Amino acid sequence: MRKDSIKCCCIGQRAQAFASGYRDKTHIFHQKYLQTLEKAIESHVQNGIRHFVCGASSETALDFAEIVLKMRDKCPDLQLEIDLAFQYQHVIFSPANQLRYQQILRCADTLLYLFNHQDFCNKAQHDFYMVDNSLYVIAIWNGLQDSELYHTITYAREQGKQVEVIHLSNI
Repeated sequence: MRKDSIKCCCIGQRAQAFASGYRDKTHIFHQKYLQTLEKAIESHVQNGIRHFVCGASSETALDFAEIVLKMRDKCPDLQLEIDLAFQYQHVIFSPANQLRYQQILRCADTLLYLFNHQDFCNKAQHDFYMVDNSLYVIAIWNGLQDSELYHTITYAREQGKQVEVIHLSNI
């Protein structure tokens, strides 16, 4: 498999699953979380991965996308693919995050709409699609085993994907 066709995707918790420090961008927890995520992405870049995928359906996906876009300054051949669950996905975000979302969409190399309407997709279906089409998975997880994300991580491992879990409880 050619290195430029190998993908790394990001799946992650929604902000409400985080410790209280996530919403405060100056909080030490938020800074450590972003540093950990950046190191994980950087490691894949150093190993030759150039194609990154996220769903832009959570704040963590927006964080992932922004880091990949920022890394283009040093590595302009990085590709960002956004796999959107449905066309009007932006309505799930606060006004401030809608601005982030729109900026990311403008800078992405590929936009892929997976479903016609929100009713035809749930987060697990969306994440399974990204996992199925990636070799590497970065998962941002709060450790709860009864979550959709836990099942997606399990699914990714069952599919033989290389899964790197960023445990929020360890930050």
